[in-house]
Amino acid sequence: MFKVARSLYALAYCGIYTYQDWQKWADKLILDHSELDIWIYDVSLATDFNALSKAIGERMEQEIWSEYPSYTITELILGGYYYMYKNNYITLYELLEKCGRVSDGGDVSEDCEYFYELMNEIDKNPEMEKSYNLQKELNDYLEPLCQGIVSRKKQIESCSYEDIII
Repeated sequence: MFKVARSLYALAYCGIYTYQDWQKWADKLILDHSELDIWIYDVSLATDFNALSKAIGERMEQEIWSEYPSYTITELILGGYYYMYKNNYITLYELLEKCGRVSDGGDVSEDCEYFYELMNEIDKNPEMEKSYNLQKELNDYLEPLCQGIVSRKKQIESCSYEDIII
Protein backbone atom coordinates (compact mmCIF):
# COMPACT_ATOMS: atom_id res chain seq x y z
CA MET A 1 0.00 0.00 0.00
CA PHE A 2 1.27 3.45 -0.93
CA LYS A 3 1.84 5.68 2.10
CA VAL A 4 0.22 8.76 0.61
CA ALA A 5 -0.30 10.76 3.80
CA ARG A 6 3.32 10.35 4.92
CA SER A 7 4.43 11.37 1.43
CA LEU A 8 2.14 14.42 1.32
CA TYR A 9 3.44 15.48 4.72
CA ALA A 10 7.10 15.21 3.68
CA LEU A 11 6.54 16.96 0.33
CA ALA A 12 4.71 19.82 2.02
CA TYR A 13 7.10 20.12 4.97
CA CYS A 14 10.17 20.58 2.78
CA GLY A 15 8.39 22.93 0.39
CA ILE A 16 8.21 20.83 -2.76
CA TYR A 17 4.42 20.80 -2.49
CA THR A 18 2.28 23.87 -1.82
CA TYR A 19 -1.39 23.98 -0.99
CA GLN A 20 -2.17 24.25 -4.70
CA ASP A 21 -0.43 20.91 -5.30
CA TRP A 22 -2.18 18.94 -2.55
CA GLN A 23 -5.52 20.55 -3.34
CA LYS A 24 -5.12 19.64 -7.03
CA TRP A 25 -4.35 16.04 -6.04
CA ALA A 26 -7.36 15.77 -3.73
CA ASP A 27 -9.69 17.58 -6.14
CA LYS A 28 -8.83 15.09 -8.89
CA LEU A 29 -9.80 12.21 -6.63
CA ILE A 30 -13.00 14.00 -5.62
CA LEU A 31 -13.97 14.55 -9.25
CA ASP A 32 -13.25 10.92 -10.14
CA HIS A 33 -15.13 9.28 -7.23
CA SER A 34 -18.48 9.80 -5.60
CA GLU A 35 -17.46 8.54 -2.15
CA LEU A 36 -14.09 9.00 -0.50
CA ASP A 37 -12.58 8.97 2.96
CA ILE A 38 -13.26 12.26 4.73
CA TRP A 39 -9.54 13.08 5.04
CA ILE A 40 -9.29 13.54 1.26
CA TYR A 41 -11.98 16.24 1.38
CA ASP A 42 -10.08 17.86 4.25
CA VAL A 43 -6.89 17.85 2.14
CA SER A 44 -8.80 19.59 -0.63
CA LEU A 45 -9.77 22.37 1.79
CA ALA A 46 -6.38 22.70 3.52
CA THR A 47 -4.75 26.04 2.68
CA ASP A 48 -1.60 25.76 4.78
CA PHE A 49 0.74 23.16 6.23
CA ASN A 50 -0.97 23.10 9.64
CA ALA A 51 -4.37 22.43 8.06
CA LEU A 52 -2.84 19.71 5.88
CA SER A 53 -1.20 18.10 8.92
CA LYS A 54 -4.53 18.07 10.72
CA ALA A 55 -6.29 16.64 7.66
CA ILE A 56 -3.87 13.74 7.24
CA GLY A 57 -2.90 13.10 10.88
CA GLU A 58 -5.16 10.13 11.51
CA ARG A 59 -4.33 8.64 8.12
CA MET A 60 -0.60 8.93 8.91
CA GLU A 61 -1.15 6.93 12.10
CA GLN A 62 -2.95 4.22 10.11
CA GLU A 63 -0.11 4.08 7.62
CA ILE A 64 2.49 3.58 10.36
CA TRP A 65 0.93 0.28 11.30
CA SER A 66 0.29 -1.01 7.78
CA GLU A 67 3.93 -1.93 7.02
CA TYR A 68 7.47 -0.79 7.72
CA PRO A 69 8.26 2.28 5.62
CA SER A 70 11.15 2.21 3.18
CA TYR A 71 11.99 5.77 4.25
CA THR A 72 11.18 7.57 7.45
CA ILE A 73 9.41 10.91 7.18
CA THR A 74 12.61 12.62 8.30
CA GLU A 75 14.59 10.91 5.54
CA LEU A 76 12.01 11.98 2.96
CA ILE A 77 12.20 15.57 4.22
CA LEU A 78 16.00 15.52 4.00
CA GLY A 79 15.66 14.23 0.45
CA GLY A 80 13.20 17.02 -0.27
CA TYR A 81 15.61 19.63 1.00
CA TYR A 82 18.33 18.17 -1.21
CA TYR A 83 15.91 18.31 -4.15
CA MET A 84 15.29 21.99 -3.37
CA TYR A 85 19.04 22.60 -3.21
CA LYS A 86 19.78 20.76 -6.48
CA ASN A 87 17.08 22.81 -8.21
CA ASN A 88 18.46 26.10 -6.83
CA TYR A 89 15.54 26.91 -4.54
CA ILE A 90 17.82 27.03 -1.50
CA THR A 91 21.56 27.59 -0.96
CA LEU A 92 24.00 25.03 0.38
CA TYR A 93 24.07 26.83 3.71
CA GLU A 94 20.26 26.78 3.87
CA LEU A 95 20.31 23.08 3.01
CA LEU A 96 22.65 22.35 5.90
CA GLU A 97 20.64 24.51 8.33
CA LYS A 98 17.33 22.90 7.34
CA CYS A 99 18.79 19.39 7.45
CA GLY A 100 20.30 20.07 10.86
CA ARG A 101 17.02 21.37 12.21
CA VAL A 102 14.90 18.47 10.94
CA SER A 103 17.51 15.90 12.03
CA ASP A 104 17.47 17.25 15.57
CA GLY A 105 15.19 14.73 17.22
CA GLY A 106 14.50 12.96 13.93
CA ASP A 107 15.07 9.36 13.01
CA VAL A 108 18.01 9.49 10.59
CA SER A 109 21.47 7.97 10.49
CA GLU A 110 23.22 11.35 10.61
CA ASP A 111 22.39 13.48 13.61
CA CYS A 112 21.96 17.22 13.53
CA GLU A 113 25.54 17.84 14.65
CA TYR A 114 26.82 16.51 11.32
CA PHE A 115 25.05 19.31 9.44
CA TYR A 116 25.79 21.98 12.04
CA GLU A 117 29.49 21.07 12.02
CA LEU A 118 29.56 21.50 8.23
CA MET A 119 27.96 24.93 8.68
CA ASN A 120 30.64 25.85 11.23
CA GLU A 121 33.37 24.75 8.84
CA ILE A 122 31.88 26.90 6.07
CA ASP A 123 31.68 29.85 8.47
CA LYS A 124 35.42 29.46 9.06
CA ASN A 125 36.22 28.89 5.38
CA PRO A 126 33.52 30.09 2.92
CA GLU A 127 35.46 28.58 -0.01
CA MET A 128 34.59 25.16 1.40
CA GLU A 129 31.10 25.52 -0.12
CA LYS A 130 32.68 24.90 -3.52
CA SER A 131 34.62 21.86 -2.32
CA TYR A 132 34.19 18.78 -4.50
CA ASN A 133 34.63 16.54 -1.45
CA LEU A 134 31.86 18.29 0.45
CA GLN A 135 29.51 18.16 -2.54
CA LYS A 136 30.29 14.47 -3.07
CA GLU A 137 29.82 13.65 0.61
CA LEU A 138 26.44 15.37 0.71
CA ASN A 139 25.40 13.82 -2.59
CA ASP A 140 26.36 10.32 -1.43
CA TYR A 141 24.24 10.72 1.69
CA LEU A 142 21.31 12.77 0.41
CA GLU A 143 20.83 11.69 -3.22
CA PRO A 144 19.21 8.32 -2.35
CA LEU A 145 16.81 10.20 -0.04
CA CYS A 146 16.15 12.71 -2.81
CA GLN A 147 15.31 9.86 -5.17
CA GLY A 148 12.92 8.56 -2.50
CA ILE A 149 10.98 11.83 -2.27
CA VAL A 150 10.91 12.27 -6.06
CA SER A 151 9.57 8.73 -6.37
CA ARG A 152 6.86 9.50 -3.80
CA LYS A 153 5.96 12.70 -5.67
CA LYS A 154 5.51 10.73 -8.89
CA GLN A 155 3.44 8.11 -7.08
CA ILE A 156 1.13 10.77 -5.65
CA GLU A 157 0.69 12.42 -9.01
CA SER A 158 -0.25 9.14 -10.70
CA CYS A 159 -2.13 7.26 -7.97
CA SER A 160 -5.79 6.44 -7.98
CA TYR A 161 -8.07 6.09 -4.98
CA GLU A 162 -7.73 2.32 -5.20
CA ASP A 163 -3.96 2.71 -4.70
CA ILE A 164 -4.42 4.39 -1.32
CA ILE A 165 -7.18 2.35 0.29
CA ILE A 166 -6.05 0.74 3.55
